[in-house]
Parts: sequence; structure tokens; C-alpha cells
Amino acid sequence: MASTLAVDNIVGRATAANVHIVGTMVQRQSSKNSTEFSTASTSFTDVTNATLTFTPKFASSLLLIKYYYSINVYTSGTNTNAGGMVRLVHDGTSLDYTGGNYEHYYQNDAGSGTGPNQYARAIKLAEVSAGNTNARVIKAQARIYASPTVALRINQGNHYTSYFVVEEIAQ
Repeated sequence: MASTLAVDNIVGRATAANVHIVGTMVQRQSSKNSTEFSTASTSFTDVTNATLTFTPKFASSLLLIKYYYSINVYTSGTNTNAGGMVRLVHDGTSLDYTGGNYEHYYQNDAGSGTGPNQYARAIKLAEVSAGNTNARVIKAQARIYASPTVALRINQGNHYTSYFVVEEIAQ
């Protein structure tokens, strides 16, 4: 004999915030930004408006971190290459960068005097266990790959929109 359970509302014993259903989104925070960020540094720099302070509801949750952005790296004159990197940082620890210089890298024959000037849409994605319910800072950082690159820009000219998203998924 089959049975059906139909409910209109699930309420936690103490508060509704305590309902825990594995695989569901517990909470979501995001920022939307169209302001240009530019760096000419070979050291990682915080990307403007791509930082969230996030407090998980459950220590057992998975945090899904997403960054959708428009990137431009360029050089000038007869330089033949331009590049840079973007990384995601959770509570001071890089989640997706372990070294290397070629995440966004472009090279051409600049004999004509025109170096690379490349635009692209990109998505960064990382997962990390919440581990505890303490507040933590989650952010994106960027840097150029080397001095031939004049700059790395996100949302170049304020013409594009980026989104920084953190989702807590119950485990």
C-alpha cells in the first residue's frame, strides 16, 4: 500500500532556520558590480566589490563559490604577450591557485606594433566545506602575469557586469 505525505510548511523544532534537508540551498549571498577594477601589480590584489562576509548556518555544509566576470588583459607597442590570473580566497586561503602564470594569457606576433589586447568572459568556481559556523571573508583577487602586461581589468570601462556568489548547500 502506497502512502503520500503532503505538507504546506516544514518548521524546525526551535526555529525555521534549523530545518536541514541534505542537498538543498540553505542560504545565498551575492554582489553585482559594473565598476571597472584595474591592476598592474604582479601581487594578488582584492577585486573591488568581489568580497562577501559569509556566516554558514551549519558546520557540515558545502560552500559553493562562483565568480562570473569580464576580463581584459593588454600590453602596448611591440610586446608580444599579456596575461593575468584571478583566484578565489576563502578565509585567507586560496582555493584554486597553486602557482603558474597562464590562466588568462595571450601572445601574438607584434611585429606590426600592436600587442595583445584580449577580452573574455570567465567563470571561477570553487567548493569548500564550511567546517564551522564562524563568519569568514570570501573574495576574488587578481594580478598580472609579468611586466609586459600593462594591466588586467575586470568590467573594463564600466561596460560589463560581474557577479560574486556564495551558496551554502546542506550536506
